[in-house]
Amino acid sequence: MKRIHSIKLSDYFELQKNKMVTYRITPHISVTNNGNAKMWRVLHKMYEIYDAMPTRLSRASNGFQVTYREKDSVWFDVVFRQMDGKKVVEFYVSTTELWAKKFRQIVENYMRVSVEEVDVGALSIPEDGILTLQEMRLSRHDIFSLHTDAREQTSPIASILTALDDIGEDGDFARLSVCSEVFSRSKWVRNASWAHEKLSKGKVPQRARLTVSKASKSLKNGVATFVNEIYDVLNDTLNAIGNSFFKSEKAYVKKPAIERRSALLDELNTTKPSERSSRKLNQPVWKTHVRIAAVTENKLRADLVANTLSSAFSEIAGDNEMLPFKIRYKVRKDEVVTELNTLRMSARTKADGDVSLLSCDELAKVAMMMPTVAVQQKYEEELAVNRKVETEVPIAFSDLSGMIIGQSEVKGEVEPVYMPTDNPDELFRSYVFQGSQGMGKDTAIKNFVVEMCLNHGIGSIIPDAINELGNRGMADGIRDALPPEKVIDIDLSDVEYPVPMDLTEIIRKLGKNGANRFAQELIDFFGDVESMGQSRSILREFAKASGGSIYDIKRLLEDENHRNLRAKSMRNSGNIRTAEALEKWTSEWGEDAKGNPKLIRDGQKSLDAKANAILNRLDELLGDDALFNIFAQPPSPEVDFERWIAEGKVVILRIPNRSLGTLATKTLMHWITLKTFMTKMLMGGDAGCFIVYNEPHQYMTTGLEKLLQRIVLEGRKWRIGSLYAFHHIGLLPRTFAEDLQASGTNWFLFSNTHKAVYERLSEELAPHFDVTTAMATPAYHAICLLSFKGRRQAPFLMRALPPVDQRMQKYDNSFLTKRHSRQYGRHWTEVETLLA
Repeated sequence: MKRIHSIKLSDYFELQKNKMVTYRITPHISVTNNGNAKMWRVLHKMYEIYDAMPTRLSRASNGFQVTYREKDSVWFDVVFRQMDGKKVVEFYVSTTELWAKKFRQIVENYMRVSVEEVDVGALSIPEDGILTLQEMRLSRHDIFSLHTDAREQTSPIASILTALDDIGEDGDFARLSVCSEVFSRSKWVRNASWAHEKLSKGKVPQRARLTVSKASKSLKNGVATFVNEIYDVLNDTLNAIGNSFFKSEKAYVKKPAIERRSALLDELNTTKPSERSSRKLNQPVWKTHVRIAAVTENKLRADLVANTLSSAFSEIAGDNEMLPFKIRYKVRKDEVVTELNTLRMSARTKADGDVSLLSCDELAKVAMMMPTVAVQQKYEEELAVNRKVETEVPIAFSDLSGMIIGQSEVKGEVEPVYMPTDNPDELFRSYVFQGSQGMGKDTAIKNFVVEMCLNHGIGSIIPDAINELGNRGMADGIRDALPPEKVIDIDLSDVEYPVPMDLTEIIRKLGKNGANRFAQELIDFFGDVESMGQSRSILREFAKASGGSIYDIKRLLEDENHRNLRAKSMRNSGNIRTAEALEKWTSEWGEDAKGNPKLIRDGQKSLDAKANAILNRLDELLGDDALFNIFAQPPSPEVDFERWIAEGKVVILRIPNRSLGTLATKTLMHWITLKTFMTKMLMGGDAGCFIVYNEPHQYMTTGLEKLLQRIVLEGRKWRIGSLYAFHHIGLLPRTFAEDLQASGTNWFLFSNTHKAVYERLSEELAPHFDVTTAMATPAYHAICLLSFKGRRQAPFLMRALPPVDQRMQKYDNSFLTKRHSRQYGRHWTEVETLLA
C-alpha cells in the first residue's frame, strides 16, 4: 500500500502582511482644507486598483504556492499628550509600504503640509493609566450623508483640538484614529440602489445592528400593522352584512385604526433626504473605522477627553451623524488597542457588518483635516506649524555659474539658489529688499555686493547716509568682508581732507557734447528751475561755460571780469553760441556830453536780477563749508569712478547724516547718483556696476526721484543696476513706487508687519502665497519675485545667506577709511590756497 503523506497548507498558501509606513504631518500656516475631498477621490482611484481579492493574489515561480496580500488601508491619527508640563498635538498618517511614496506625493500636492517619516511607535497607546475606548459609527444607514460643507474650514477640527484643554497632567494621552479601506464601487451602487428603492416605497433601510431604539420602533410598527389588519377585516365583515340588509347611498370609506406617519419623517424629521444624501449614491465610499482612546490617571478625566473628541463630530451631523459607542469588555479593548498600535485590523473587526461607509466628501471632514491659521493662532504653543511655505524653486535658479543668494528647503531637502548672471540685460535691473527691522534685508544686500565683487568681478557704488558703525552697518560690514585692494572707502564728512566730487573729468571725456549734457543734468538736479524759463536758459548756458565745475558757475554769475575772460576764451575756441550768451551780460560803456566815461548798461546788475533763483540753489551746494570744499576745489585724477567701476571695485562713500546734516546729505546723495550715472553713460556697456540706496526715503528729493526713475527704467541699457532697502514701499514717492512696480523690478520680500506691502503685489504672489502667509514669512527668509530667462518666474521662498562675516574670511580694513580720505582728498588749507 502506498504511504499517506501529510501536506502543509503553508506550502501552498501564504498570507502576506502589509508593512506600514507612518508619516508625521506638520501643517503650514497657509494650509486650507479646500482640496481634501478631491484628494480622497484621487486616493480612492489609486487604492481601488488592488481592491478586488484576485488582484492581491500572486503565484510563486514553482506554480504551486499562492500568496494572498492583505488589503491596503489608510490611517489618520491625531495624538494629544502632555510631557514635562508641555501639551502637544501631532498629526500622523500611515499607509502600506506599497503605496507610501505615491501617497506622500499626493498629500504634498493637495495639502500645504510638511511630511516626515517617523516610527509607528509615536502612535502607541500608553499601558499605564486608565483607558477609555470609544468607537464612532454612523447612526443611520450609509445612504444618508453627514453635513459636508467645504466652506466650513474649521469644522470639526477646531472642536477636536479643544481636547487639549481637558489634558492637564503629565502622562495624559488621547488619540483619535481613523482607518479607511476602499469599498468596491459596484457593491456600493447595488447596496445604495436597493436602499433608495426601499426608501421610495416608504420604508427606511436600517443599519445591520440591533439596538433598543430600533427594536422598540419595529415593535411599534408591527403592533400598528397587526391592529390595522384586524380592523380592516372587521370593517369588511360589518360592511358586507350592512350591504345585505340595508341600502345606503353613502360610499364606504376604509380608514386604518392607527394613523401611521411617514417612516422617513420618523427617522429624519423631514419629508425627503437632503441633496448631499442624494449625491452620495454616485460617489466612491470608504469602509471607515473611527476610534477614540484616552489614557489618564483619573477615569473621569479620561471619559471627559474621550467625550470631547466624540462630541466634536456633532458639528457635521446632517441626515446622518457619528455616534460614540463605548467599548467596555477587556478582551475587546485589548484587541482594539493592538489594532491601533500595530495599524492592522483583526479578523473580528474585518467581519463586522456594521462598518461605516463614508463618501470622499464625508471623509474629508472626518480625516486629514488640518487646523487653519485661525485655529493655529489659538493653539500656537501646543501645535507644531511650519511657517515657511515650501515652494519649488524654478529651474532658472539652479545654474551653479550664477550668484548664490540663499537656499531653499522643500520636503526636507536643502538646495542652494543661484541668481543667473549671464544676461546683462536681466542682471542690471532694480532690486528691492523690503522688510521690517532685523529681518535680514541689510544682510542680504551686503551678501549681494560681496558675492558680485569677489566671484563675478562686478563692483558697486555705496553712498551710505545711515553709516551705522560695526559689522551691522552697511559700509563697515562690506568693507571688512573684502580684500583691501577691492575697496575704495571715502569719508565725505572728513572736513580735514575733503575729496573733490565735481563732473569736470566726465564733461571732458564726453567731448563736444559734454558741456551740453552737464547743463541738462544740472537743470534736473536743481528740480524746480526747469519751470523757470529765463533762469533755466541762463543756467544752461553758464553750465556749458563752466566745463562741469559747480564753483565756476557761481564765479561766472558773480564776477563779470571772469565772465568776460571766459567768453573770449570760448569765442577763440569756436564756441560762438555760448560766448554770445555770456557776452549778453557784459556791461556797456560810453561817453557823456563832456567826454567822461558813462555806464550805459550794467551787465552784472541785469544778471543779478535774473540769476537770484540759480544762486539760491547753488548756495545749497556751496553755502555749506563741507560741501564748498568738496565742490569748489579742482578735480583730482585719483578720483576716477570710471577706472574703479572697470576694475570691479566696491566704492564706499560715507555721508553720515548726523555729521553733515540733512541738507548736505540729500545734496551729496543726489550728486553721487548723478556722477555715477553719467560715468556709466560715458562708459556704455563695457563694465557694469550696482548702486545701493539704504532707506532712500530719508534723503529723497524731487531731483533725485526723477534721476532714480531714469535709472530704474533705463539702467540696464547702461549696465547700472540699483539696490533698494526699505521697510515698505509706501514710504517712497507715489510715482517712483509705481515705476518700481512697473519696470520689472526684482523683489526680495522679507517679513513685514505692514499688510499693504503684500497687497500691492498680491497678483504676482498668487497662487503660491496669499497675504496672510506672506506676512508670516520667517526671519531671514525672503519671498523672491525675480525676472530671469525672459519672464517673471514663479515666486518662491528662500532662506537668505548668513552674514558675510560668518561664512567668509574677515578682514580688518578700518585703516582704509582714514587712508583713502588723505589719498584721494586734499587738506583744507591746500584747497584754500588753490581757490585763492
